[in-house]
Amino acid sequence: MPEPSPTSPAPLDHERATNEHYIRTVEQKQTARRQLSAGIASTPSAKWTDTSSTIGRHLRRIYALIGRVGLITDDEDLGTSYYIGDTYVPASEMNAESCVISWTAPAAKIFFQGQDTQNPVPDPRSLAARRTFRAHNDQLVNYEDELEAGVNPVSAFRMKPAEMIIPAPPSSSPDPSRTLPVISERGPQEQQAKAPDPGPKMHRPSSDRPKQLRAEGLVLKSLDTPRTGRLPSVLNTLQPDQYRCVTWPADTPLLLQGNPGTGKTVIATYRALYLTHVERPEQRLRRVALVGPTEAWKHHVASLISDAGADGVDVINLEGMIRDTAKGSWHALHHKSQRWFKVDRSIYRIALGACKKLNQQGRLHLKKTEATKQLIEVLCTRTPIHRDLARGQELSQWLLGIKSYSEARKRPDCLLLFAAISVALERHNRRDRNPFPLDSYDHIIVDEAQDIRGVEWAILHEMCRDSGTWSIIGDINQRRADYTFGSWKDLISKLKVGDPEDDNAVQILNIGYRSTQQINRFAKSLIAGLPEEWRSTMLRNGPEPIVEKVASKQLKSKVLHHIDRLTKSYPEGTTAVIGTDLADIARSATRAGWRRREQDPMLHNNQGHKLMLADHIQARGLEFDGVVIVEPVDFPKNLGRDGPLYTSLTRANQELVVIHTKKLPDKLRRRSRHRT
Repeated sequence: MPEPSPTSPAPLDHERATNEHYIRTVEQKQTARRQLSAGIASTPSAKWTDTSSTIGRHLRRIYALIGRVGLITDDEDLGTSYYIGDTYVPASEMNAESCVISWTAPAAKIFFQGQDTQNPVPDPRSLAARRTFRAHNDQLVNYEDELEAGVNPVSAFRMKPAEMIIPAPPSSSPDPSRTLPVISERGPQEQQAKAPDPGPKMHRPSSDRPKQLRAEGLVLKSLDTPRTGRLPSVLNTLQPDQYRCVTWPADTPLLLQGNPGTGKTVIATYRALYLTHVERPEQRLRRVALVGPTEAWKHHVASLISDAGADGVDVINLEGMIRDTAKGSWHALHHKSQRWFKVDRSIYRIALGACKKLNQQGRLHLKKTEATKQLIEVLCTRTPIHRDLARGQELSQWLLGIKSYSEARKRPDCLLLFAAISVALERHNRRDRNPFPLDSYDHIIVDEAQDIRGVEWAILHEMCRDSGTWSIIGDINQRRADYTFGSWKDLISKLKVGDPEDDNAVQILNIGYRSTQQINRFAKSLIAGLPEEWRSTMLRNGPEPIVEKVASKQLKSKVLHHIDRLTKSYPEGTTAVIGTDLADIARSATRAGWRRREQDPMLHNNQGHKLMLADHIQARGLEFDGVVIVEPVDFPKNLGRDGPLYTSLTRANQELVVIHTKKLPDKLRRRSRHRT
């Protein structure tokens, strides 16, 4: 299809037609591959040896085109214009002069990073313009152009050197709510601007932190889109610092500190897709684990992984994995009786050591259930194995207080001990019918890493191959307990995933895309002494948080009032109530018509609205249009920090409400004094 002339139909119509042709072409190819693979035989052992054909295994969703790149000079392979999508389609099959390349291809870097990219092909100096598309139900509804200095917007995507003119300065900034195409321009001073060197500190912003947003109008538009409870496709508006982390070399650990709303979960998810993408044949990893904290988090990200048809990505809910590994213990994974010596990495060390000693003595039972009982007995009574392995008075006394296997099964604080024993036995003999995934992953991506405990790190380590690497993503300020790593330097040192003395070891994200400036200021009042390079820049304004003190008898009715108000204000989005004890509120919500659907963490009512009742643990990594915090003073603290409360306050995308009958925490009381 030829490029439209200035008198042709609007460019958006041309791009819509191109997008529809692209989706239809890829779907036809995918169907043909699936039909071909149906006739390919495989050996019975193929599913165990990973030698079976993967052609056409999934009919994955084909997402709309995400953008287009225009060049000043003709590139031998790409021409003067090419599109960015999920999979490669040559120009000959697009019936156009422009091909489509995958977002994972090296030539796509220039779309995400502009002239700052280090990619040699195409030459960044030849960049004329970038067009970012916005889609709804895979149909293009809008686009935004970013032009390099001296580029004529009329001919940006069929450039010749002779056509370059200096455009007049824009009369006003783009309106993100408009439905017509948006044009933005970069002046030479913005092309050459460099982020200042913050000096020899351990944490500093990435050198490619943008001075302005890429596709800013579309970013702001997407931020006002209702939160559905599932992670949406945001590849089109991925920012340069986010893209840099997504495409971080697989053989180098990625350590990422991100403030709330900076896109940590987005990066984690797209990194999993990038590392396993079929169009990276030389660098593609066979198996990647994407690990997050809860079942609700898994529900949040899994659809994006599934829709992409990602072969090789396992989405793992850490809480569920620990319970499944412990086999038979259904206690809460997080509880008030936890102490550092009950969750420390040494728990796995003693479990593995006890396995080895019993085996050397010829006593280790072959059946896993019986072997588990043996290990509990020798570790929890005064045996030579206990004396040799249970180093430290607190650890020894705790184990001796358990006394027996039957007693251990009753105790919530033994859940991690059972999980450690199960993995240790698997490591030792691998005789289980459904084995734990030992040495299974080429790369493990950990989201919400600040809350992973020592024994959990040890178990995750056993899942990683000897040559495997890590992406560790979190926010130390949201740390909810004293017994997890208190700093990135401590984490790097203990896990041996880099050089703790390296000033550039940790990448920093500090542009916030979720909450408003008002919510961010309110939440940040809980954090003292935040390093300057960790301070967030929030993109949007919004209403000030509402702080209401009520009588105890009015608490439920006031919470239900705000649930009703927020769900009506954001009918296509989600609302959350977060607190430490929501049992009464849950009963009231049930009486008001809210019901839970199978395998869905949300409650739903007959008007189609969505609500989640959660504690601070369940809310981690999630986002909601409106959030109601109940009794903030009851949220647990760690070493004087308010990590759990801070995490919960920052889940709100649009509005935040705080309702209390008790005294507010001092830091919040000072911030909310004039709004109570």
